Amino acid sequence: MPNMSVRSEPDEAPRPVIESLQRDIQLQYKGSFPSRYAKLERWIYLLHKIAGIGVGLFLIAHLYETSLVLNGESFWNSFMLSEETPLFHWGLLIIAAASVFHGLNGLRIFLASLGVGVGTPIRPAWPYAPVKSLGVQKKLLWLVIALTLLLTIYAFYQLIWIYKFIP
Repeated sequence: MPNMSVRSEPDEAPRPVIESLQRDIQLQYKGSFPSRYAKLERWIYLLHKIAGIGVGLFLIAHLYETSLVLNGESFWNSFMLSEETPLFHWGLLIIAAASVFHGLNGLRIFLASLGVGVGTPIRPAWPYAPVKSLGVQKKLLWLVIALTLLLTIYAFYQLIWIYKFIP
């Protein structure tokens, strides 16, 4: 019977394949979540992913909700009345804020992919130092945060005081 172990380093003892795969998966997903020492960009990256997942799930739920109109007008009206709760209204306000943030941050990431504020690439030389942006991306990040706050406050104002969205 063959030996079912993997050797990752010469001075490490052999580990079973399952343990090795579990460790690789843990290391892979550990990089997705920032630690307490993470900088602002890492937290914004995580928030961007969470906002994107939330907006995507909302779009799926909204398509389902809209398709319920096919069941007839009386069913639609009764369903819409069941959604007139503060919980649903606060959820829509949170989705509005997440949509604004995700859209503006996506625009910032798109500009970075076009090379805005990234700088020219240099030939790597040892010792390898982390590449830093020119500061333009940091300013764009703060602009995204400020615009998100302003547009979210405006959306809250419109939905709460103008349209009387939350009773």
